[in-house]
Amino acid sequence: MPVARALLACALVSAVLVTVVVPANADASAEFRLNTFERPAAGRAYPLTEWAKDGWHAPRGRGMDERTLIDDRVPAHTGGQSLRVSYPRGRIGPRESGAQAPFRLTPAREYHVSFWVRFSDDFSWGTTSYGGKLGLGLAGGGACSGGRVCDGENGFSSRMIWRRDGRAAVYYYHMDKKGAFGDQEFLRVDGATCTTHGASG
Repeated sequence: MPVARALLACALVSAVLVTVVVPANADASAEFRLNTFERPAAGRAYPLTEWAKDGWHAPRGRGMDERTLIDDRVPAHTGGQSLRVSYPRGRIGPRESGAQAPFRLTPAREYHVSFWVRFSDDFSWGTTSYGGKLGLGLAGGGACSGGRVCDGENGFSSRMIWRRDGRAAVYYYHMDKKGAFGDQEFLRVDGATCTTHGASG
């Protein structure tokens, strides 16, 4: 089986941008973090040790060594490189698919997160289960997730996800959640449901 068909890959294209609005007073300047993936050598993994060189720190991670690659072959949103994250065929969950890490941010009352994503041409949105977590999210406190009840003391969490046919949504845990495993809101532009770009399969 050709490698292109064996791996379903997602490229986080070009830049991850996090702006932190510091809450101390109205005059405080915002913290600004930008990762363009231009510094690391292309063709290699992007483990937590490399993230740290670019100013991002996490105590642990999954899939960073095995399923990430600095890619200079796929057109990037800006610059010449992007971060490719692989979602192997038939694998689900963070131990076997994708990559994740709880990066630490300066405490603040408001955060703005932006990133660009491009799916490979043969990416599958699912055949029996339709959905997956993608890119960056935000969490606070105890990062309530995993089917737990958010009680106001154990925090919150939110992630971008894809659903059937590539519909984009925000998946989140909060105190008033209705679903046992969190709630979701489909993203819309001018009233129309957003669909991520890429071929369904």
